[in-house]
Amino acid sequence: MEPKQNKTLGETLLEVRTQNGKTQVGLAAALSHFVGFSQGRISRLERGLWTPDAGQFEQLIAALECTEQQARELRQAASINAQRRADVA
Repeated sequence: MEPKQNKTLGETLLEVRTQNGKTQVGLAAALSHFVGFSQGRISRLERGLWTPDAGQFEQLIAALECTEQQARELRQAASINAQRRADVA
């Protein structure tokens, strides 16, 4: 997976999730011990309508069973997402 500056966090998450053979329902089940995750919330994240906090984000990366490269790409996308939100505010 090549890093792309214009790829959103949601697009990156969707790509990693499908590459790793996870469904939204399966990912939500893997995160059921962590408050704030549901299939609907994962769907909203992939569509850019919700952003997890730092703790939720790290739990998400763990539940996805990411490679180091995938985790790096997700963190990069999250950083770009945060920068975009700060620029709007």
